[in-house]
Amino acid sequence: MTNSDIMRHRLRNQLLGGSSHTSAATVVQWMGCVQADDYAAAKRSISARLLAPRYNDTDRLVNEGQLRRSFLLKPLPALVTAADNVRIQPFTLSGVQQAGRRLHRMLGIDAALLRQSRRQLETALRDGQQLTRTQLTPLLGLSPQDLRMPFLLMDAELEGVICNGPLAGKTFTYQLQSHWPMNYDAALALWLLTDRYFRSRGPARLHDFVAWSGLSVPQGKKGIAMARLAYQVVDGEAYWYAADMEVTAPVIRSMKELPKDGEFRITYDG
Repeated sequence: MTNSDIMRHRLRNQLLGGSSHTSAATVVQWMGCVQADDYAAAKRSISARLLAPRYNDTDRLVNEGQLRRSFLLKPLPALVTAADNVRIQPFTLSGVQQAGRRLHRMLGIDAALLRQSRRQLETALRDGQQLTRTQLTPLLGLSPQDLRMPFLLMDAELEGVICNGPLAGKTFTYQLQSHWPMNYDAALALWLLTDRYFRSRGPARLHDFVAWSGLSVPQGKKGIAMARLAYQVVDGEAYWYAADMEVTAPVIRSMKELPKDGEFRITYDG
């Protein structure tokens, strides 16, 4: 396997060298998650991976709750299927919260403010209310320019108080979280993360996976062992991929232009 082969495999596995997917749900499930700090860019990334981009059903699936905007891996929102979010987020939760606390200290957010904001959000969103961040900000006594607001919302999401609701135009709303899973299978979550990543983004290195997932190196190694991946050494580095991947490098006849923060550009660590 050469560096050129690796690139062509990655293009195919990321569904950029041709795709049979007809729904955003199956694209997001295949990818594990799609970064959605910029929702419009996330939709373009999904469109690039659909058989018929003009039939992108992301908005409908978000409104129906089949796709969730979640802080799945890092303190940055991503689109994930509702089923995968339930199985994976409890496993990654502590790491995301730890990263968030570092940002809290920079902004002067303390435990008392977090508790207060959670109570205020519960009050504002009771009785089935679905409100945007702009609508919620004054209800928490903050100005529109207050940089703390998105971090208070993220904390409430990670604590299982709120989740995204349907879109209001092009803007996400928030609603109370109806169910927060208390029990989960850590081994299944790690296997899912590992399998999703290397099937959709392999061949890739261990530190690519760790950088993408936010897991520790020991966790990454454990996941690779659990998923029983195959690998080849190229220029002294091991590149891992799903054991049933066709190792003959595909022919890529066309490429699709992606937004600057598209998945292909942020998936690998250098």
